[in-house]
Amino acid sequence: MKLRARLLVLALTLFAGLLPLRVEAQRAPKYDALYTFGDSLADTGNDLIATTALQLAPPIPPTRTFFAGHFSNGPVAFEYLWAQLSGHAPRTPGGIQPYLSLPSLSLRPMPRKEAVDFSFGGSGSGYASRTPGGFVVPGLRAQVELFGTAMHGRKPSNKALFAIVTGSNDYLTVPPAQPATPDTVVANIIASIETLHRYGAKTVMVLNVSDLGTLPLVTMTQPAAAPLLSGLTLAHNQLLATQLSNLSARLPKLTVIPVDINVPLALLPANTILALPALDAVAPAAAGLPPSSLCLFTDARLCPAVLTFTLEAPFFFWDAVHPTTWVHQLLGRYLFARLSS
Repeated sequence: MKLRARLLVLALTLFAGLLPLRVEAQRAPKYDALYTFGDSLADTGNDLIATTALQLAPPIPPTRTFFAGHFSNGPVAFEYLWAQLSGHAPRTPGGIQPYLSLPSLSLRPMPRKEAVDFSFGGSGSGYASRTPGGFVVPGLRAQVELFGTAMHGRKPSNKALFAIVTGSNDYLTVPPAQPATPDTVVANIIASIETLHRYGAKTVMVLNVSDLGTLPLVTMTQPAAAPLLSGLTLAHNQLLATQLSNLSARLPKLTVIPVDINVPLALLPANTILALPALDAVAPAAAGLPPSSLCLFTDARLCPAVLTFTLEAPFFFWDAVHPTTWVHQLLGRYLFARLSS
């Protein structure tokens, strides 16, 4: 309980902006590489590269609606985390900085000291996932295998940080398909961590799942499913916490850093706009069409062109599922605090 209270205070302090970057840097653990795996909360362009190669029209995510291959209006949390670990500024809408976390599909060969993202939007925890757009992407377990192949037998740096965020798409299924069970999803996560450890990973950060029953996608399209999804979220997070603890006991040379992302989400400012996705405010759909925030989940050709990715109001969601880059930035600060605790 003391540790949880300490994390809450530290996260709140970071969110309030009371710790300058130079102080954070003094407390930062020394990581010289960051490898991320999972779904659209981490994808920095792999879906865009893949769907462009497949000549999908529009590619996913449509760049007129989403920022530079991200499923948001700007950088994602792991890029903000890497900015703090590396001292480099993240690329922002309208800026000229390169990606801070390089999509793995863009790289030949694989660098040992860099931020590289193996995530694919729409992916689940298994080997392959069919996205709402109808194309198949590597799931978490396949992404981990892709990392091993890309390293060509080389070991990653001992100071490399590995990070995983997955699970949501295993549960957010479209009827008549049934959600996966937490047993299956958590088993995939644990197996992926074990494989990363065999490849040389020393430190792995693992994020759990936020309350899926509260997503605008659910409240707008499947409100009756909200209690089930909230229950699956709770069961997943409890089981994941238990299995990560067991894994740490079995693999004492591996450092596992569990992250409850519901902690920083509970500390959002009171004026945060939760119910209305930003896309529905800045680019309302024409009469008779689904809300703009649902376009990725109905017909990507309907995704609107936005004049700017910069928001004045503190929106939580960019579309019906994905947080704004402002929320990603707050989460990135919390991830940094979690590493430093």
